[in-house]
Amino acid sequence: MLASAASPGLFTRSMQIINRLLPGPAGREGDEPRTGWESQSSVSRSPLATPTYRSAEENNEMARRVIEATPTVPSYDGASYASG
Repeated sequence: MLASAASPGLFTRSMQIINRLLPGPAGREGDEPRTGWESQSSVSRSPLATPTYRSAEENNEMARRVIEATPTVPSYDGASYASG
């Protein structure tokens, strides 16, 4: 706020430049919830994050991904049942 008050033109211009550097909208797939492991990228597995992942593995905090052969479909009462 101090930068905006001291030099509003410079602050506005710098915010415009930063806005151009940000990624654009994700589209419809951006509205779907995803778990953390589904959102990993090369950046999230960078050398800077290695100590975090190592500590999580040492403390058994890394959940194993389980891929089900039969997808579950929520029923009307909130419980899940196998489809198919």
